[in-house]
Amino acid sequence: MSEQQRTSVRASWLACNVREHIPQWRVVVRKANYSTFNGGKRTPSAYSEVRCPCGHTWRTKAAYVDSLPDLEGRGDGAHA
Repeated sequence: MSEQQRTSVRASWLACNVREHIPQWRVVVRKANYSTFNGGKRTPSAYSEVRCPCGHTWRTKAAYVDSLPDLEGRGDGAHA
């Protein structure tokens, strides 16, 4: 894996810290996860996956997630 690919992978799981982007944040998977360890099935979790259009994606259990909209029909268990 090249350094650019490694940087891209790391950056994809960093939370966006641009205040102007906050209204564009969307929940991809709400209070659940999909893991290879459980056969790729939806598993309830305290964490939700949030995505910003700038390309950042992160998992958090912060209270602000409750106020974010789902990503176009996602967030209820459909994995993007």
